Parts: sequence; C-alpha cells; structure tokens
Amino acid sequence: MSHPRTRMTLEPLEPRDVPSSTTQTFDTTPVPALPTGWTQWSSDGSTAFATAAGQGTGGTVGAVTTGGSRTAALAWQTQTEPGDTTVSADVQLSSLVPTFVFTRGSNLGTSAPSYLAAVVTRGATVSVVQVTNGTATLLGSVTSPSAVYFSGNWVQVSLVPSGSSVAVQVMRTDTGQYLNARGTWQSAATSAVTATTSLADTAGDVGIGRAAAYAGPVRFDNFTVAPPASPPPAANAPRPRRWGASRSIRPRRARPRPAGRAG
Repeated sequence: MSHPRTRMTLEPLEPRDVPSSTTQTFDTTPVPALPTGWTQWSSDGSTAFATAAGQGTGGTVGAVTTGGSRTAALAWQTQTEPGDTTVSADVQLSSLVPTFVFTRGSNLGTSAPSYLAAVVTRGATVSVVQVTNGTATLLGSVTSPSAVYFSGNWVQVSLVPSGSSVAVQVMRTDTGQYLNARGTWQSAATSAVTATTSLADTAGDVGIGRAAAYAGPVRFDNFTVAPPASPPPAANAPRPRRWGASRSIRPRRARPRPAGRAG
C-alpha cells in the first residue's frame, strides 16, 4: 500500500545588510589640517583641533585638541550619519580635560547645539551626556576607584546608541581590557555606562570634542563610524491560492497497478 507523499521545499533566508565601518586614521592628512570633509568650531574662535605628526597611537599622525579652561570645541564630519550610528575613537587619557566622541549632532557651531556624547577623563571617569539646544544633561557616569587609577595610556571609547538606549564601552588598547560598571577593568567585553536618552534618533553629525573645564592638549586617533545594521525586508504576504482558509489540501490517492505487473 502506498502512502501520500509530502513534497518538501526550501525557502531562502531573508537577506540582511552587514554594516561597513570606516576609520579615519589621520595618517594621510596634510598636517596641521583636518581631514577632507571635516570642519570645526570653538567657543573662543581659536583653532582648537589640528593634526600633528607623532601624536597618534604608535607615533603616527593624530588629531590634537588644545585650548584654555574656557575653551569648548567640536570637530565633525560634514556628512551626516543615521541616528543609531556607533562612533569610537582612541583617546590618550592623560588629562582632566573632558573629551568626547559624539553622534546625533545638529546645529553644531551655534549657541544651541544638540548631540549625544561619551565623555572621558583620566582616572578614569566616563559619562554619557545629552546636549539639547545647548543645555547639557548628565545621563550616567562611572569613576574608577583610586586603587586602579588610570592615566597616560590610550583607550578606545565607543558610543553605542540604539533608539532611546545608549551604552559606552571603554577598552584599554594595551591590554584589551574593558572598563565595567564598577569602574574596574575586566577581560570580557562589557559597557561602562548604560543610560536612556530622549534625544531623537534622527540622522546627524558625528565627531569629537572637548568641554570647557581645564587647559591643555588631548590626543585622538582612529575615529571610526559604524552604521547600524539594515532591518530585514518585509516578508512576502501569504498567497491565498495556496494558503487560503477556504481551500484544503487533500492527499493524492494511490493509483491501482495494472494486473500482472510486479511491485
């Protein structure tokens, strides 16, 4: 006796676009200019950002910000990026000058800028700050205990926004260790600060900056932009001809074999 056979089919998986990150190493930029497609602003009209030989990681060309205790400054790409773009940069933590990477920037170079920033100083102290129309709000912060005071070496600071959520990762470039929420270092990847932001996740400017607090230089290198992953395409709608409730699928009956034929 034969049995009805079910025909199995394979359906392709939905494609997803893998985000491609880009890194500005500053190595090919003519010193002391900023890279092509970048601009800057400072509160006192000074040129607060420039490139310089020997100031990057490993003695390469890096970006340096200089200024007095009242100097606030920003440097950014003129091409906007999606609101959930991850930005990161290598920062040498040798100063108390609050320096940062930022995303979702708008109205930059005016008295009422808006952006979301991951701010770091030596020690280390790490903060998430939201600036809305020129008003800064501290969303979260962590400071290392004195027993693990950190100064002089390079760290990679990453700002990772996702809708109303935001996280900051800080990784030592010499050991690969990550700063955790207790302010100590560990081998496993983790976030130092997580917070909730009300800044709209619309496209905006990305870049680096310094806040007015202390005088002195701070060095940056390897500014990286990683766009968010594209969502999968919408699934195809069911086809009523095959899947409609008004039609059932009946198994085929086996055909009788002609007499005299072997099985």
